[in-house]
Amino acid sequence: MFRAGLESILGDIREDLSEFGINYQVWFSERSLTHSGDVDVALNILQEKGHLYEAEGNTWFRSTAFGDDKDRVVKRANGQTTYFASDIAYHMNKFDRGFDQVVNIWGADHHGYITRVKAAIQALGYNPDNLVVRLVQFAILYRGEERVQMSTRSGSFVTLRELRDEVGSDACRFFYVTRKAEQHMDFDLELAKSESKDNPVYYIQYAHARVCSVLRKLEDANMSWDQAQGVAELSVLIAKQKKT
Repeated sequence: MFRAGLESILGDIREDLSEFGINYQVWFSERSLTHSGDVDVALNILQEKGHLYEAEGNTWFRSTAFGDDKDRVVKRANGQTTYFASDIAYHMNKFDRGFDQVVNIWGADHHGYITRVKAAIQALGYNPDNLVVRLVQFAILYRGEERVQMSTRSGSFVTLRELRDEVGSDACRFFYVTRKAEQHMDFDLELAKSESKDNPVYYIQYAHARVCSVLRKLEDANMSWDQAQGVAELSVLIAKQKKT
């Protein structure tokens, strides 16, 4: 039952991302780290290196020795490993696969997690500078002046599929890339759907359609566009607004 539910949910996620133009080569299950014994292997390595100790019934990683502000629990008194222990094993797996640089994309609310993960990487014997963390901010959805209220607790939110169905993949991708990942973004659904010059996506799509029309006319006239020559002769466009 669990496997069927998992595959169904992952299938939906893969489909949504594919429609959005995103395809991952590897999908990694956190459960596999426990079932394969990788979490225990990582903790054993830290134990052998003298970076773990027992206190208050828990097993702690001495992360303060590597710049963290406090030590971290990796195994509780009941024998259950923590989420952080799985993170340690996951990053060990990444580095053991031989990548020169490991890149993580995290929500900005996880910024405090960076130091402890880098501490674990260093304690395992890897170079922590080879871990690069990109923090991304949340997007706030609006319909004109009205903010779209969302709450994961109440189950009230707009999914990526719903966003794409409403405004289209082009508009979604464009509005996301117009802001740096670490900057907050206000996403106006009404603006993204509008067919006016106020909507930069519509303006670009209109310009693209005009260019395609010109290229078709060239083809009909047995002519072709020479990009190198065209760029070299931009000076023939006298008006400043035609050059931009």
